[in-house]
Amino acid sequence: LPDSVLVQVLALLPLRDRLRAARVCRRWRQLAQDRAVWTHVDLSPHR
Repeated sequence: LPDSVLVQVLALLPLRDRLRAARVCRRWRQLAQDRAVWTHVDLSPHR
């Protein structure tokens, strides 16, 4: 998939899964650090 699509997918993931995705490989780590992934982060506790 193109990087732009992966960034959009990563942005939809919950915080915990974004952090896990960043550990998959170098490319995903780089994409997970993109500003677009972190524009909206829900820090409310999981229940």
